[in-house]
Amino acid sequence: MAVPDPEHRKNRDRLKSETTDQYGRFEIHGVAPGEYTLFCWETVEERAWEDPEFLKPFEAKGVKVAIREDEAKNVSLTPIQSNSATERKN
Repeated sequence: MAVPDPEHRKNRDRLKSETTDQYGRFEIHGVAPGEYTLFCWETVEERAWEDPEFLKPFEAKGVKVAIREDEAKNVSLTPIQSNSATERKN
């Protein structure tokens, strides 16, 4: 999940998500240049990341990246445990 900086979070076109393959790899295409925080959840409710209140407790677990025009990045992410997402909702 690529979540743009707070200034651009209301622009849903900038939110990008992808599912990992059997090896835990993923590719996200079509990301506009800018500042993003990348998240990886083991399990998360569809589109939960669109809610700023959902994201707040996970901000420290994300990886911040800056994307420039025509740039590719390789980033390793640590999955956020499923129970962390569940605990947030209770």
